Amino acid sequence: MVPKYLLFLALICITTIQTPAQPAVGEWTDYQSYASAKNVVDTGGKIYCVTEGGLFSFNKTDNSIQNMSGINGLSDVGI
Repeated sequence: MVPKYLLFLALICITTIQTPAQPAVGEWTDYQSYASAKNVVDTGGKIYCVTEGGLFSFNKTDNSIQNMSGINGLSDVGI
């Protein structure tokens, strides 16, 4: 039999631990598909890739990826 204080402690831990299930109020999240590329362009320092879901770039110097979509500045008409 499990002591009552362990059950109480487990109940307190379960009810007080908060996991963020969604972004904070006023923030947007990007759920676009970047799976299939339509066009890829190498400009020397960056590689740009157009997909149905948006546009992203790969920086060759620091290996970073920047996603671009309607949330962060692209038009909603299409790329």
